[in-house]
Parts: sequence; C-alpha cells; structure tokens
Amino acid sequence: MSKKVLKLLAVLSVVFASCSEETEQKISIPETQKNKVTIFNRWGSKVFEVSNYNNTTNVFRGLNNEGTELPTGTYFFKIEFDSGRNMETGYLTLKR
Repeated sequence: MSKKVLKLLAVLSVVFASCSEETEQKISIPETQKNKVTIFNRWGSKVFEVSNYNNTTNVFRGLNNEGTELPTGTYFFKIEFDSGRNMETGYLTLKR
C-alpha cells in the first residue's frame, strides 16, 4: 500500500470526541479532489453523502444530510474517486 493510501486510511480511522459545541472535529481527506463520500450506519443505511469532499465546506462533521447530530457509534465510509483511483472503504467511531 502506498504512503498516500496509508495516510488517507489513518486520517479516516479517526475517533470523534465532541467536548463542547464550540469544538468542531471533522474527517480530513488529503490529496483528493473530485470524489464522492458516503457514510453508512451499522445497519447499512446511508446517513451522509457528499460529492467533491473538500475538507472545508463539503465535509463530515458528525451530522446526517439533514443536519441532525448522529448518535455515538460505529459508521462505515466509502470514498469513490472520479480519477479512476480505487475506491477506499473503512470505518470510524463517533463519540459524543
């Protein structure tokens, strides 16, 4: 596995710890542009999806697509790249 892929997986295998409403934590996807990120709950239901994830405005902050806080738990992600790069999958743990 390349260093870039390992770095990407390490960033995505993150534990969110929301200490206060002022603390904003998010998943950061380095070195990617045109992509689609989908996050699923433990039952496989899609809870979040965004195209062109950019680490600033199009970013996962522990909220579903309607803006509601997701509960503590394990979530699974899929990142699809328009460039032809292989899809990345993995999981993250959200703690409140």
